[in-house]
Amino acid sequence: MFGDQISRGNASLQLTNVQVQDEGRYQCYTSTITGKNEIFIQLNVYAPIHKVNMEMVDDKITCSSKDVYPEPDLTWEPDPGPSTPEPAKSRTIQQLYTISSSLNNSDPNLDYSCTVSTARSKKKTIFFKQDHVTSSGSETAVTCQDFNSAFTHVTWWFNHTQHILTRTLPEGPTQPTEKWKLFVKDVSDTGSLTLTDLTSDQEGVYTCEVSNTEGTYMKNTALHINPESQTVGVTAAVVTLAVIVLIGIILFVLHRKKKLCFKKSPETSPADLNPEGNELLNPQNGDLSPATQDASSRYVSSTS
Repeated sequence: MFGDQISRGNASLQLTNVQVQDEGRYQCYTSTITGKNEIFIQLNVYAPIHKVNMEMVDDKITCSSKDVYPEPDLTWEPDPGPSTPEPAKSRTIQQLYTISSSLNNSDPNLDYSCTVSTARSKKKTIFFKQDHVTSSGSETAVTCQDFNSAFTHVTWWFNHTQHILTRTLPEGPTQPTEKWKLFVKDVSDTGSLTLTDLTSDQEGVYTCEVSNTEGTYMKNTALHINPESQTVGVTAAVVTLAVIVLIGIILFVLHRKKKLCFKKSPETSPADLNPEGNELLNPQNGDLSPATQDASSRYVSSTS
């Protein structure tokens, strides 16, 4: 109540921290010198649908939403038929609703959508059919579905429960969780995830989730790590290291041999010089010896 304004005709009642229990019929009674007045006001409480969650594990797909009021409805597309059980509903202490429904033996080649609605709000989530990717190089791109509208957020999960990252689009930074910093290279403005240096521990199901004011869109991608690509990478690294070591050994041996040659080479003696003072070649390494020099000198004299 606004006590200082009642005398001026304002008898409004302001409620804060409204809960479902506050819903109902309110009576306002006023009395003045001119007469009495009584009116009734119906207060309706609404807890809007913030998000519709979907999860697909093997051939089972589950849709749920929580903290909703009034009582919500849940529908599937395509229609699973009358054999599907009615959605399960429960209420919290605050009287808010949680609704959930599961489809068994879902078709992996179909796109599924789930809509949760009340009299005042509606949200939809679409789960696109699963994709398959094989990693055969140092980098692997896991794409999100090619959507035709802009999105505000993208979230990536590994094996349904392990959070990889959440990024605000289009200009938010890419900040993966501590466990995934070594493997996440980038997230594009369309939500595609680029991974690097993967091992067999990162083989599994990657889930992309993008959202905007209209709803949420999800897709699973089963990533297979090709063991041959890992073997090739390891082999290439080993070969490269071996070549570097071999080159180092060759250079060391050549350098060592050169130093030994300088140390063991004898000085030139007078016997190794010809009459003109030129050094004679050594026969052990293919050069002329003193005996060869004499024979050569005699041959020159006999012909002259």
